Amino acid sequence: MLFDGLLIAGAIGLAFAWKYQTSQTPENLPHVYLIPLSILLRWILFESFRLYDFSKQETALEQFYYLFWAGTLAAGGEWLVLLILKSYHLRERAGVSREIILNSWAMILVSTTAWRIYLRSVRRRRGEHIHRVAVVGTGPTALRVREEIRQFAQAELQLIGFISTGNASSEANPTTLGTLDEIDALLSSHRIDEVIVAPEPEERHRLLDILGRCEQAGTPVRIRLHPDLAEIYVGNVVLSELAGLPLVEIPERWRSGWYLFFKRAGDFLVALLGLILLFIPGVMVALGIKLEGLFRRPSCGPVFFVQQRVGRNRRPFRLVKFRTMIRTAEEDSGPTLAQRKDPRITRVGWLLRHTGIDELPQLWNVLKGEMSLVGPRPERPEFVERFLNEHPAYALRFRLRPGITGLAQIHGHYASSVPSKLRYDLVYLSNFSPVLDAKILFRTIQVVLMGKKLL
Repeated sequence: MLFDGLLIAGAIGLAFAWKYQTSQTPENLPHVYLIPLSILLRWILFESFRLYDFSKQETALEQFYYLFWAGTLAAGGEWLVLLILKSYHLRERAGVSREIILNSWAMILVSTTAWRIYLRSVRRRRGEHIHRVAVVGTGPTALRVREEIRQFAQAELQLIGFISTGNASSEANPTTLGTLDEIDALLSSHRIDEVIVAPEPEERHRLLDILGRCEQAGTPVRIRLHPDLAEIYVGNVVLSELAGLPLVEIPERWRSGWYLFFKRAGDFLVALLGLILLFIPGVMVALGIKLEGLFRRPSCGPVFFVQQRVGRNRRPFRLVKFRTMIRTAEEDSGPTLAQRKDPRITRVGWLLRHTGIDELPQLWNVLKGEMSLVGPRPERPEFVERFLNEHPAYALRFRLRPGITGLAQIHGHYASSVPSKLRYDLVYLSNFSPVLDAKILFRTIQVVLMGKKLL
């Protein structure tokens, strides 16, 4: 980024000097004063196009393509800012030179591309450009991946070995690192950068579980899928290349991106405003809970119910709700999922649950960054461990912050099974966007007004 900044400043300075030397009527051109803005704008755009992610296996032509569009957008932004400066007469006799913008755009494009090509060659000579790959699978499909790596990508990929799913190949005896249950330790001990999941046709029904096992690994690696023809033809997949190998890229919008930044900013502002506006109604709810406690002794206890839940990346946090159950709800039974017509729910608690008011204190969790307004519902650690054992794909839910509401809450019903709720969560994970979040929030309001309890 620092070197990019120097190249950008130098290109704009050279373009300005060239214009000043060749111009017959020199003007007070403000371009040089906007060099810090130009650098900041390109840094943002380069980051948006993931031009600082050197873990990606991209060709020089692909780098040039992304730099072209990032630079073009930046040049358009500079031109717009200069027009605004000129229209408001912030500088006397200020002029806007299209020649400076065009020349600096070309010089920045050439210099930043050449810099990345040079850096790529240096990293390759040092061996930093070679990615260590593990293939999940030991059948014919996994062996084809090995041959493709040897034939097309040996200079950039190093196949460390295979991780067995229980279906060994009779054609060869590949180097097996271990089993899928040991994947966390295997990825860490062998320093794996990329995981290619290559299941056999008879294992496609286990694909979600296999991906879930990979996701449970604590080592941060990129996961890609070797697709079959049906998935390429009819599936809504994102095809990518890894050193020339056609693979399906597992979406990674939850790792970085401007959408997550704006999502977090929106969550913070809405949570702050909501806590301010709902302070007085919250005091009235607290009085109702305390008044019922005077007449029903088992329900006496704190107004707020605090319970440990599992959040993004399986980090625990303390979720806050209004109390809706008696204080001794789990003294005899231990951790138990709530049920329809649960006898442990108090009268005030029944009203709070059917109106969704009991969830409002979670705005505090949203404000702290532990939750989001929209996302998979957070679950208790005791149930998470059970669900992970029964459904390994459950681990995919932890890629995003948990939410106060979500698809499963507005489309499911209270007796929905764990796989049914998980299906909604995975649909949201694959398609989340500002538009979808707005639809879910609007639908949540409708569900609450109809008196339907959120899951």
